[in-house]
Amino acid sequence: MKQILFVVGILMASYTNVLAETQWTTPVESDEKYANKLNEWIKLEVPDAEKITVTVDGSTEYSYDHIFIWNEDNSTKLKTFHGNIEEKFNVDGNSININFKSD
Repeated sequence: MKQILFVVGILMASYTNVLAETQWTTPVESDEKYANKLNEWIKLEVPDAEKITVTVDGSTEYSYDHIFIWNEDNSTKLKTFHGNIEEKFNVDGNSININFKSD
């Protein structure tokens, strides 16, 4: 398993220009591999954004290690990932919560 990289940015109405960006990478032990038994929560936020685009790139152990993307108040699960991941999607609001679990 490699590191997972999350990039969150504000988009203008045209969805072409990124105005701001924040990112988070999964914790690693060595050689760009994340640890076992993780249950990490992180909030990614771009202040004053009305809509953000989220880019997720990396891989987890298929069916065992999962990434859950939640809306800003954790009331709605937006996405679940495992295995090879390369996805970009838009979210209303200025933040997301990420829960990363490894077995």
